Amino acid sequence: MGVPLKAREVGPISGDGLARMASSALTESHPGRLLPDLPGKVHGIKQPGPDWMVQCDDCLTCWSGSTLVFVAKAATFIAEVPGVRLCKSCWNLRGWSENYHGWYQSE
Repeated sequence: MGVPLKAREVGPISGDGLARMASSALTESHPGRLLPDLPGKVHGIKQPGPDWMVQCDDCLTCWSGSTLVFVAKAATFIAEVPGVRLCKSCWNLRGWSENYHGWYQSE
């Protein structure tokens, strides 16, 4: 058996801190057209690592970066609207809002 690893103490990261980390790790581009999905990957993944890329279905903005978790968060799915990957601004334009509990349909 190996020696157990000691957990490193890390202070809490606020939602704003995560957003800043994610946005600093991403590159935004505007190809002006819907790019083809990467075969064998979920809808919206346009390029494999080391620089993953996702694209919003409405505004067609692309985000790329080396950390798939941050890249995939730039344009996300909502379970209630299957097969659509949008950025936060486009979800808001469609009447959806996000809070601590997730996405909900706003008035």
